[in-house]
Amino acid sequence: AGAVLLSPWVEMLPFSSESWRDNMPYDYIGQKAMMEQFVAMYTSGASHSNPLVAPLHASTEQLRGLPPLWISVGGAEMLRSSIEGFAFRAHEAK
Repeated sequence: AGAVLLSPWVEMLPFSSESWRDNMPYDYIGQKAMMEQFVAMYTSGASHSNPLVAPLHASTEQLRGLPPLWISVGGAEMLRSSIEGFAFRAHEAK
């Protein structure tokens, strides 16, 4: 068993990340207001740091139970920093 994650949204509020700032001219999701609307709809009142909503915030113990992951992220993605952070944490948890 395993999981394939294609540009996963692992952090609900990535607006202060390096990749958000650097890749804004290149990524089509570059509208902060639109992202905030998506977050509000997706979380439906849940905490933005709840690991069931934002896996970047999962504990090492929670990440340890994941199957092998194949994670794809592009260099010009605004969410790249949080995706790379999640990938690193998931790998370290094994």
